[in-house]
Amino acid sequence: MKFLAITLIVHRPDPVTGVQKPTHERFREVLDNAVLAEKLGFDGFGVGSGTSGPSSPPRRRWSSVTSPR
Repeated sequence: MKFLAITLIVHRPDPVTGVQKPTHERFREVLDNAVLAEKLGFDGFGVGSGTSGPSSPPRRRWSSVTSPR
């Protein structure tokens, strides 16, 4: 059995403060989570990026952050 950690790269304003983090800061958080998942022994880390809004096509692109073992 394999265990994966996954996340969606949601880049919206904080619902409480209304402040939106800079893009580079959000990506840093995702990469930090990938490193943590590796340290905790997960077999992989998946990243999902979706589109939203009335003019966006309903598709999702998946990728993974990997390193050689």
